[in-house]
Amino acid sequence: MTVVEWLVNERLRRGRELLETTSLSVEAISESWFPHSALFPETL
Repeated sequence: MTVVEWLVNERLRRGRELLETTSLSVEAISESWFPHSALFPETL
């Protein structure tokens, strides 16, 4: 596993944990890791 793969897995794990144990929204959680997410185009 590369460092990048590990980092992605850890972010996903922590995000899942926060969604299950807090009332934070997906947007709030993602903003904590990517504060300039408005710079990224929406893919959904």
